[in-house]
Amino acid sequence: YMYSVSNDLKWRNLISAWVSFESQTPTSQKLTTEKRPDQLKVWIKRAKSPMYLPEVDGKIFGVQMESWWKAIQPEWRKSNSNNILCRSTPEDFSWIEMEFGGSTGLCMVVMALSWWL
Repeated sequence: YMYSVSNDLKWRNLISAWVSFESQTPTSQKLTTEKRPDQLKVWIKRAKSPMYLPEVDGKIFGVQMESWWKAIQPEWRKSNSNNILCRSTPEDFSWIEMEFGGSTGLCMVVMALSWWL
């Protein structure tokens, strides 16, 4: 399903990177549900079926996705006072707070992005 969402090269590269990440068998843990878009809750209730495609309002869903994306970031990225994620990495940085695979990890972010396209 994921490859068929778009022929855009950036999308295809994202899916390839995600598949590569999953092939490394990352920890299966749940990303935070804080600020998670409601459409994901409905998708979960539908057994995470790739056949279920919720209707999303691009503008509203975009704001919700951005809020959730910021909520799941490591603390060192949230340090900017303008609510903009930090791009420079400190010496002792870690992505461990986001390195979650499986159907409750980054898969949820990628699936939600597919509905937004």
